[in-house]
Amino acid sequence: MPVLQKSTYQRPWYLFNPHIETIYPALTRRISGIEYERERLTLSDGDFVDLDWIDSSSRQLVVLTHGLEGDTSRHYIKGMARRFMQGGWDVLAWNCRSCSGEMNRAFRMYNHGEVGDIGEVLRHAMRTKDYERVVMVGFSMGGNITMKYLGVNADHLDAPIYRAVAFSAPCDLGEGAELLDWPENKFYRNRFFKMLRKKITEKAEQYPGRLDITKFDE
Repeated sequence: MPVLQKSTYQRPWYLFNPHIETIYPALTRRISGIEYERERLTLSDGDFVDLDWIDSSSRQLVVLTHGLEGDTSRHYIKGMARRFMQGGWDVLAWNCRSCSGEMNRAFRMYNHGEVGDIGEVLRHAMRTKDYERVVMVGFSMGGNITMKYLGVNADHLDAPIYRAVAFSAPCDLGEGAELLDWPENKFYRNRFFKMLRKKITEKAEQYPGRLDITKFDE
């Protein structure tokens, strides 16, 4: 995988440190003009994921995958969707299991290394329309999923898949977890934990006796 040794990106002067650069757009960025058409895809194990489409009557498709505890309503997904839509592409932004506002049916949810679901999403998309080109774009965890899917399936990718982009993918999850434990990153850790705790508690109620959540407060 190529590694960029030097970036040409220059952040605006008012985003003068990484924390402001991260938080300010999340609080203030608003993307208008995006209207999805939702489809529920039943997966091979009987569970489901929700797909959000923009049909531009194109034979080119971009497949967007969100980050940890994200969904298709996030500004980074909508911003990328708008960019491709304006270029005349069809857009398929999909929500990982449990991320579309409704808890999934199966005991398991999603993770950075699970690529079966995105495979089913891609195959469904290519059955839906005879696409000539398919581009995959993933953000953070979605970048991991995108890259692993391509690596696992490198020798037998469907022909229309010809490009992929991963943004801010945490390729070393162990090191990433350690960074979240740094005092200056406590805000992000607590935010993720709050969202995941709520979801895991709901999953424990859905499957009594399968999850031990008694150590959440330790």
